[in-house]
Amino acid sequence: MDRNPRRMRIEFAAMERPGETGRRATALRAATGNVRGTPLRDVGTTLWLALFALLFLALVARNFVLGSSEIGIVRVGPIVLAPFGPLVSLGVLFGIHLMRVWAQRFALAWEDVFAAVGWMLVVGFVGSHVLDVALYRPQQLFEPGVLLDFRSDYSSFGGFVCGGVTAAIAFRRYGVPLLRGMECTLYGFIGGWLFGRLACFSVHDHPGRETTFPLGVPMGGVVRHDLGLYELLYTIGLFAVVQGGARSRRPDGWVVAVAATSYAPVRFALDFLRVRDATYAGLTPAQWACIPLFVLGIVFVARVRAARS
Repeated sequence: MDRNPRRMRIEFAAMERPGETGRRATALRAATGNVRGTPLRDVGTTLWLALFALLFLALVARNFVLGSSEIGIVRVGPIVLAPFGPLVSLGVLFGIHLMRVWAQRFALAWEDVFAAVGWMLVVGFVGSHVLDVALYRPQQLFEPGVLLDFRSDYSSFGGFVCGGVTAAIAFRRYGVPLLRGMECTLYGFIGGWLFGRLACFSVHDHPGRETTFPLGVPMGGVVRHDLGLYELLYTIGLFAVVQGGARSRRPDGWVVAVAATSYAPVRFALDFLRVRDATYAGLTPAQWACIPLFVLGIVFVARVRAARS
């Protein structure tokens, strides 16, 4: 009787369910550190970034060259085609594309990651709106017309918290390594945030205080800081750092460390320029959330340094 171990393993793999062999191989590569796969900078990503650059330059030219800061770009009779919705949709699609590239590059089972991302997007979207109403307009929390109106008013941190918790639960449900799965979705989120903050800049929905700063934007006849633009510029830098750093294998948690320790102080500072925001003990809800976020980032910085030593 043939007891050749290698042949027995091959025959066993042939009897597995379709797709199971690939998943087992993916798990093996993740466990052994074999992360060879598609590069993060593929043709699809390059084309997406070219589209973003084109749209960004168009909006910059609209505001700072043509001197127009109107919300609508195209008018068809009485209809104004505002760019916010399409840009946010592009952000979701680009983010999913980046997550897939990351999963393939770092040996994660994409079908499992994608299943978790679906729940993350739905719960994060709903949670960001509900928490925006609860934190910034608590007197309207029990008004169905406001609470169920998902056309506007979203809290960034509300989406972070609700989407992040949901993703963590879903990763455990689908057997995705928690930290690697979170870094995969965070990478996609940062890329999607490029289009998301571009959407905010397009409609100037984060007005700041009056200013004479060169990047100020006319809003209602007054030149103001455009906080959506400022966050967009920060996100471009953050994405460049993550995109460049991910060319080689780094300790798990480094994306969280970079994003948390940079975003928290930037957002904390920018919120002092906001107008008409609710405050608690002198700080906005986002500023209070920045404090534990920064602490979390420091924890991951220490973790990454320990892994390198």
